[in-house]
Amino acid sequence: QLTREEALIINTDWFDQILQTGSYHDINLSSSGGGERGNYYLSVNYNDTKSVLKENFFKKFTTRANLDFEPVNNLIMGGRFSLAATRNTRVQQQVGGATGNNSGGASAGFGNANRVALPWLPIYDNNHPSGYWNPMSGSNLVASIDKENHMDEVEQYRGIGTIYIEYAFPFMEGLKIRSE
Repeated sequence: QLTREEALIINTDWFDQILQTGSYHDINLSSSGGGERGNYYLSVNYNDTKSVLKENFFKKFTTRANLDFEPVNNLIMGGRFSLAATRNTRVQQQVGGATGNNSGGASAGFGNANRVALPWLPIYDNNHPSGYWNPMSGSNLVASIDKENHMDEVEQYRGIGTIYIEYAFPFMEGLKIRSE
């Protein structure tokens, strides 16, 4: 409970509390080469994105390899392989209005900063075990982005690959058979 006098001296800038300077780092390395009987292509990519919304991050690591070689005339073998790992740490947000809430009760983000986070609401309360004032209401955006209160993190690992063998019939130009 807040008294009127307490509310009058509080002036919370919720946008200042939940926003930060975002950043984007993308590193790519690749190599390709080959010789008389084969060639290769290898690549590695690392992406680290920090959102303008605090505690909102995305990281991705990918690698790819393409290999082709011709062990004997008219026979080509090869493969394509890729691996990816991503980590998406997201702040829970309300989307689509009142019926589109995916947050389970408390959320942060631009929408709530506009709709429910009023400037006379405090951030902290020393009497609450979490240290936040009304942390599960959705109106305390700082509590809503605290990882101790809410966590929405998705890790994905993906791999895909294919191998092939192709034979070109020497007696008929353009006729090939391929299996993948």
